[in-house]
Amino acid sequence: MAYKKKSELTRESSELSKDYDLIRKMHEVIKQECQIAGYKPYYMYRQKNIKGNSENVGFTLPGKESIYNMVIIEELESILACGLGASSKIKTDDSRHEPHRNFKSLEEYKGRMDEIIKHKEELLKINA
Repeated sequence: MAYKKKSELTRESSELSKDYDLIRKMHEVIKQECQIAGYKPYYMYRQKNIKGNSENVGFTLPGKESIYNMVIIEELESILACGLGASSKIKTDDSRHEPHRNFKSLEEYKGRMDEIIKHKEELLKINA
């Protein structure tokens, strides 16, 4: 369970966010219900603002795993994002990822599209 900055839960529950026993119990119920329904855990990761020092776990039906989720967690590939405010992550030669965020303003995004594409092409050529 991770609290998002401007969510109602974050604003109204300063005490709940410290109730790690409740959070642990919530995780247990979710795990149990997923297992009863035939879902299996298939990826875990740490997330900013995660409560109770826990992890974020994805569940899926066998054979329905999301390759995208696994690649993202393992940071095996570059990720090219399109659209306003989208965030690309280009894998470098030294196995790091260089972030590249698109403009959030429609006018700037539209007006600088050629620049955005050229920059991403350069990053991909350098790091291919």
